[in-house]
Amino acid sequence: MVQIAKRESCFPRFQINLISMNSLTISVPGKVFLAGEHAVVYGAKAVLAAVGLRCAVKVKSGTVDTITVNSKNYQDKKLIEFADQAKTLWQEFQQNGNFNPLKQWMSGKDSLIKIVLGESLIKGGKSGVVLKIESLIPMGAGMGSSAAVATALGTAVGLSGKELDEAVTVSERCQHGNPSGADQATVLNGGLVEYQKVDGQKMIKPAEFNHQLPEFILINSGKPAESTGEMVAMVVERFKADQEKLKTICSQISQISEQWLKGGNISQLIKQNEKYLEELGVVGEKAKMIVAEIERIGGSVKICGAGGVKAGAGTMLAYHGQPQRLKKLVKEKGWEYYTVELGVTGLSYEKN
Repeated sequence: MVQIAKRESCFPRFQINLISMNSLTISVPGKVFLAGEHAVVYGAKAVLAAVGLRCAVKVKSGTVDTITVNSKNYQDKKLIEFADQAKTLWQEFQQNGNFNPLKQWMSGKDSLIKIVLGESLIKGGKSGVVLKIESLIPMGAGMGSSAAVATALGTAVGLSGKELDEAVTVSERCQHGNPSGADQATVLNGGLVEYQKVDGQKMIKPAEFNHQLPEFILINSGKPAESTGEMVAMVVERFKADQEKLKTICSQISQISEQWLKGGNISQLIKQNEKYLEELGVVGEKAKMIVAEIERIGGSVKICGAGGVKAGAGTMLAYHGQPQRLKKLVKEKGWEYYTVELGVTGLSYEKN
């Protein structure tokens, strides 16, 4: 079950003074798209919500010129070299469209840690800290796990504001190719977020709904076999010869985002959004089966991340006017689902 947080989005802006604190915990939420996934990459408006599954990074002082993460030591020089090479490969990807060299470079289990810490050091972040990551955000589920980890780590080494945003952007690009920036905006700011990228400029503001959001359920359709970057590239390839159709679909999805804000029929909006995502080719058969079952009982459901074709499609947002019917079906089918709160606080910290 999903509950809506009774609070205003705080859109936090603060900087942590590592020198003045012996020990603290950075906390960053995950996110879901209510509307606008994929289309947001092409300038469509998206509506997102920070969710009550969080990534926490505990920070304490450590050894000079070294950052320790989950008991593993990383030398500053090596981290910076890793980040520089990743950025070089990303630039080559922009020129030739071949994502594989960058994907291979970023294939290590700790590549996300190395890219964000390396770039954070380049941006002026501080070394000499011991970090411990504890995350409840499912990886590869379309819930902003990489953006949350990157934001928490960048903050943990002292970045804030523009420098933090730039470091997380580099990390997200090297992870996903050409992300929209919506994930990092939502996990940082928290609450319910309206996001759009116009002429390269990010337009971010608290989403103002003309109505109270109903009860939702988040269903796990399974971890995608494809990365977010591969799914974005798949859409590019699919519509390479028909850009007008792609523009039309993205325009329709953008209108769905507008209707979310204006109080449109939630069930119909979710159904329409899902059909457009299926037209984009980002919803596999496993997720379509879940869609069919939920629509059969009068409900609606859509993917709320990059999706997936070969296996699962990550997290799905489900709604029914009679929530108990939906819960009964989910339990009968044995689907994994999440009980979370929507619109929670973004980046925050506390002394240990």
